[in-house]
Amino acid sequence: MTKKIAVLPGDGIGPEVIQAAVEVLNALTDELAYSFFEVGYECFLSKGESITDKILEELKSFDAILFGAVSSPPGNVKNYKSAILSMRQGLDLYANIRPVRSFIKNNGLDTVIFRENTEGLYSRKTYMRGEEAVAEKIVTRQKSERIAKLAYESAKKWGRKKVTIVQKANVLRLTDGLFLEVCREVAQNYPDIETDELYIDNACYQMARNPATLDVIVTMNLYGDILGDLAAGIGDGLGFVPSAQIGEHWALFESIHGSAPDLAGQNKANPIAAILSSKMMLDYLDMPKPAQIIQSAVEM
Repeated sequence: MTKKIAVLPGDGIGPEVIQAAVEVLNALTDELAYSFFEVGYECFLSKGESITDKILEELKSFDAILFGAVSSPPGNVKNYKSAILSMRQGLDLYANIRPVRSFIKNNGLDTVIFRENTEGLYSRKTYMRGEEAVAEKIVTRQKSERIAKLAYESAKKWGRKKVTIVQKANVLRLTDGLFLEVCREVAQNYPDIETDELYIDNACYQMARNPATLDVIVTMNLYGDILGDLAAGIGDGLGFVPSAQIGEHWALFESIHGSAPDLAGQNKANPIAAILSSKMMLDYLDMPKPAQIIQSAVEM
């Protein structure tokens, strides 16, 4: 049965790496039908919105979304709403999954980061209180529980042995404390999987010094963002790291690198991350054979 794929090339090198990924997919299967949509900063400049409400609603009719990259506007641009944040919240893409493995350096790095994707300090609840700029950190039991369950269920499915809960509950006792408490409760249902706990600063240190000790990580929004880029730097670079953003009903797949507008049009962008993101999309669509061909080709 043909699967409907929404393709959002975006800005900068986004269209180039997405084109490479689509070419690979076309060489492996004829069971995908593509529709292309314009989103991102260039879309904002031409239409006044980085993503329109019409497109956001249309995306709900697709089996998966393949996304390139978007540029960030200059700081003086007003009324700009990020396309990727709009999709995360509008489609409730609650889990950001980043598998990071070193193919070239061979330093033992092989970890999967599960990042809660819709709340925390990225919930966009910011305001001025007199001379103070305030950002609210929102952590809920329900959203902490579902990201923890997904991390443990995935570890079980993939045969991974350990889940590390990353937080800063010794300082942020209410917010991070709630996240840690809920993750501990979920962990009790998976006695065959070892559970470890690290504060975010120690987790960064351990990743830099002993990357092979980190198997599956479950964490909150900001910490996952930091750890994902740190892992890419310890590994083979941003150009090798894919990601999936998963919700109850919809899923989006993208490289973790930015739009790199200075490289656009020069045929220098590494498409591996986009190709591996398409591999994750194939896994999500239950198409294991072409997914494994991509994985094997990258590993060669």
